[in-house]
Amino acid sequence: HLVDNANEAARLSGVTPIVEPIRGGTDGARLTLANCSFVNCGWMPDVVSSGGQNLFDEEDDKALESAVVLFKDVKPVVTGTSFVGCHNENGGGFGGLVVVKGAASKCAFTNCLWCACEDIYSGYLDAEDRAGALVLDLANAGVEADIVNCTFAWNLSARSASTPAGLFVATGTATIRNCIFAGNIASTHASVGTDLHVGSGGKAIVSYTSFGGEGTAYASSSGATGLDLTGGGI
Repeated sequence: HLVDNANEAARLSGVTPIVEPIRGGTDGARLTLANCSFVNCGWMPDVVSSGGQNLFDEEDDKALESAVVLFKDVKPVVTGTSFVGCHNENGGGFGGLVVVKGAASKCAFTNCLWCACEDIYSGYLDAEDRAGALVLDLANAGVEADIVNCTFAWNLSARSASTPAGLFVATGTATIRNCIFAGNIASTHASVGTDLHVGSGGKAIVSYTSFGGEGTAYASSSGATGLDLTGGGI
């Protein structure tokens, strides 16, 4: 009725309204979140959710690829936003608390916080599993993302051997600047960095960033050139 009333008002004013159906939030759209809080949001299989699943995605009712927030073919610009105490559990092969997937070039997270979140895999262990507090599963290596002034603290990933608890750059190129990783805990099965892992299709350029410790136990890459710490990764 609101749209009908608006159209009628336009006609009474001598304006012919142009009505075209669109689908918001997808198909290359840019979505901006500023100063938002996602607290105790969660997804569990066959359980009534306390929060949301795959928010901002057209397939928000499907659990095979689950996330608390899923940006699919959307270019998110997220600033001052916190994800605290969020929980994701699924039995499919792909998880993550916040997932950016597909054609999302120039997406950016600035001054954001991931704290005390957990990503649990309720199915079998899969070497190709993808999970973490933030997962970048972009269309190809040429799709870029900026992670600036962000904190990943005390997050848990109880999934497979290939998943960190903090940031997972599965595919695409991430520029990580002035970030802090602290107290993150990966699965006992994990053979990758608990704070940051770069998959075979990804690349991370890190500068002025602090990790929970030194070496591949905290920041790792599947490829020889996937992780660049020359800019000051500590």
